[in-house]
Amino acid sequence: MTGSVALTCAQRDGRSYLSRIRYDGLSRVSRPQRAGDAAHVVLAHLGPGVIGGDRYTLDVRVEPDASLLVTGQMATPVYARDASSSVDASWQVAGGASLVVRAEPVMLDAGARHDMRTALDVAGDGRAILADVVTVPPTARARLRTIVRIDGTIVVRDACDLHGIAGAVATVIIACPGPERRERIIEALAPLVASTEGAIGGIGGSADVVIVRARSEAVWGLQQRVASLIAAATRGLRWRTIGKTFPSIPGPLEKEASRL
Repeated sequence: MTGSVALTCAQRDGRSYLSRIRYDGLSRVSRPQRAGDAAHVVLAHLGPGVIGGDRYTLDVRVEPDASLLVTGQMATPVYARDASSSVDASWQVAGGASLVVRAEPVMLDAGARHDMRTALDVAGDGRAILADVVTVPPTARARLRTIVRIDGTIVVRDACDLHGIAGAVATVIIACPGPERRERIIEALAPLVASTEGAIGGIGGSADVVIVRARSEAVWGLQQRVASLIAAATRGLRWRTIGKTFPSIPGPLEKEASRL
């Protein structure tokens, strides 16, 4: 089976709205809601989950000065069959635009094979945060491939193969043009990564992109920590209207993030 989603978010009179919403196959999109001055949509699909051989595509554009928040409806189970399933996502963020994507966990069944291919294109002073969590039992396999372009130039090629790890892996990609801001964001995120209970994590990337990856046996604890990472990063990017959508960071980390 297949499914596809195509969205365009535009801005008018200081408010963001969806100028294009199209979906077909098993894919579905909620009615747009408000998240501060940003538009917020929830992605979903019909059926019990993704089955081997299924193909899904996403084409999302955020036009100049618009802000878009994309979340998932529920965790997505991926069931095993002879063929791999796949999701191909294209996220395009124009100058002055903002995008936050926080998916619900993708949970592979034993023996499942799943490919997640992502292309993120950011122009000018656009900014974007993409976050996902994948659970992989020892006999399953997930392949994550990401390309990030800033003003048409590839700045990151990230490849992560998950097999035989028996746990959950979170990936947060933050496009934040400017090395000084990047270093401040890393400084704020590092305590969060280190404090994730039972997790092993690290931070890397390039001059304009921060990549956080963490692994834990506790998928929902990791998912909650991803929300905190997004909250800290949105403050670092001075995107307060979106930052209010996610949980606060307790204690001194709240003060640390507010100084960015």
